[in-house]
Amino acid sequence: MISGALFLKPEKEITIRTLLAKYVKRLLVAYLFWWLAYSCFDVAIASVNAKTLVFKGGFLKPHFHLWFLPMLTGVYLMIPILRKVAAETKLLRYAIILWLVYLTVSFVLVREVPQVSHLFTMNWIVGYTGYFLLGFYLATTAFTKHQKQTIYALGLAGALITVFGSIILSFHRGVDDEKFLFNISPQVVMMSAALFVLVKEESPKIEGRVKGFVNYVRKDLFGIYLVHGFWLYVLNRPLFRDMIYPAISIPIIVVVIFAGSLYTTKLLRLLPKFKRIVE
Repeated sequence: MISGALFLKPEKEITIRTLLAKYVKRLLVAYLFWWLAYSCFDVAIASVNAKTLVFKGGFLKPHFHLWFLPMLTGVYLMIPILRKVAAETKLLRYAIILWLVYLTVSFVLVREVPQVSHLFTMNWIVGYTGYFLLGFYLATTAFTKHQKQTIYALGLAGALITVFGSIILSFHRGVDDEKFLFNISPQVVMMSAALFVLVKEESPKIEGRVKGFVNYVRKDLFGIYLVHGFWLYVLNRPLFRDMIYPAISIPIIVVVIFAGSLYTTKLLRLLPKFKRIVE
């Protein structure tokens, strides 16, 4: 959504050549390097068989969090088309409404009505392209007080649906059910839109308070995303995970992973050969 707000601005000049040579190339290089890094880690530490990794369906398969890079690459390739859509308000609204209807129908039917679910399977590129357009629309639209309150109420409703929907489905099936945690689902869109608008509207009030921190981490955010998988693996052990009640242990683990990833990235940025794959 943030990328959509930035890349789809009409004043931002971006040619297809620049898109491919700068942005897409950056994502592909990062993906290939970190896929190799995590694969070596899996072979050395997690006892994954190297032949299985290469020859039996594991070749270039995303490590658990690296899926975001090929997905974003696909969305980036759509930018020249999306800019045309974003340039016309009516067309932009139509595209967003169509996306919302489709993902809602897909969310409802995929499991419950398998006979027609194949007709509404949500492709990831299409799904996240909708977020891209939504981010631009929310960033460039001036909302009234009543409209903002409605968006916030929908966001709260989305959070409640996610929590209680997950609990009810999990109890009903007897196992953890993550259907309501699916990124491309209506209640997640509601929460995301509410948070986006909240930050947009309140940013002038909080900018001064967080400006120093933002400046300190802004060049490291991509690297934090890329390397946090290593830290997550280290801390995803019973010794750390189960030593304290989850309400206490989870925030602690989050802080440790963020700090470890931040300073790992800052260290890598000091090394010329690694700087390009974390920035």
